[in-house]
Amino acid sequence: MSACLQAKLDQFDEELANRACNGDKDALSEVIERHHASCINIATFILRDRSEAENEVKKAYWRAFNHLDQYHPGGPGFSAWLQRIVTNQCLMLIRVRSRARLMSGSE
Repeated sequence: MSACLQAKLDQFDEELANRACNGDKDALSEVIERHHASCINIATFILRDRSEAENEVKKAYWRAFNHLDQYHPGGPGFSAWLQRIVTNQCLMLIRVRSRARLMSGSE
C-alpha cells in the first residue's frame, strides 16, 4: 500500500473517530468494521483460540466505546488505539487465568 493511500485511510479513520467521539454511533460501527479483521487477527495470535479471540474483541469494542473520550485525534491513530485496547483485553484474560491457576495450585 502506498504512503499516500495509507495517509488517506488514516485521515478517514480520524474523521470517523471524531464523529464517533461526538456521539455518531454509525461512525463508530463503520470504523470498528474497518478494523475488525486486524483486531481478530491480533487477538487470535495472542490467545491462540479464535472463539476466545472473538469474545475478547467484543469486550474490547465495548471498552473502546465507553472510553471514546480518552481517544486523542492527532496521536498515533484510531486503529493503533483500538488495537492497543484489543491487545490489553487479551493480556488481561491471560493474567486472570494465570492468577487463577496459581490460586488453585495447578500448573
